[in-house]
Amino acid sequence: MNKEVCQIISDRKVSGLYSLILENDLIRATILTDFGAKLHTFIYKPTQKDFLYHHPRCLPRQPVYGVNVDNWWSGGIDEAIPTGHSWSLNGEEYPYLGEVWSLPGLWKITKETPDEIELHLSCRTIIAPLEVERWCKLKKGEGKLHIRHKVTNIGYHSFDFLWGIHPAFEINPHSRIDIPAATVWIAESNPNCHLGSRGTTYTWPFAKQRGQETVDMRKVPDLEVGWHELHHAVELTGGWLAVTDTLTGMGFGMTSLRKFFPLFGYG
Repeated sequence: MNKEVCQIISDRKVSGLYSLILENDLIRATILTDFGAKLHTFIYKPTQKDFLYHHPRCLPRQPVYGVNVDNWWSGGIDEAIPTGHSWSLNGEEYPYLGEVWSLPGLWKITKETPDEIELHLSCRTIIAPLEVERWCKLKKGEGKLHIRHKVTNIGYHSFDFLWGIHPAFEINPHSRIDIPAATVWIAESNPNCHLGSRGTTYTWPFAKQRGQETVDMRKVPDLEVGWHELHHAVELTGGWLAVTDTLTGMGFGMTSLRKFFPLFGYG
């Protein structure tokens, strides 16, 4: 394996699932083609740091269409389309986190040179009349993965859908979350709605705990506190997010066009 050039490795498996490895001199990214073509790992090679979360009790295994995603979810970055939560629409029952996460993806290499590689992935949903395409590109010397998306209605009528990217990051009590948010809407705050009941809003990054104690939501608390939060940044001033380990100074960021992703949800 030549670690100084860009390459795509297609003869590996992860937990028995077919995978593709996109690699340059700085980044090694693994995509599970059998598992919704999810981005399974994103490793910074100089330190071997993987920035993505991996469920310690749920290894990747062959997904089953229509099941509860929570019983299969192993971490990484998934596509959520055409729904987020399970949903009934026009007499159809759509599964939790949509259809794509549990479907295999077709793939082909569209460019492979020592300085640049590109992979094309595609999937057609079963219930919704959609084709979801993704182009993943790595360039030599860059510590980032370029991803371009295309969603096509292949049906005969207009079709409304929800489309989101569902990333899971490896975090610790030294982690800091930065988003260009103004107003944040609380969907869940556990235990006992301690930061506010559903529908409560606050100005990022300062939420109010019971007793009016201010909580800086950029800072990840210790796991022992037992918090479980689901908040939505509904007013954004930019299209990016960042998660940084303040102890090591290393971090992971994502950018997108705000017109396509006008809100962020985090938990």
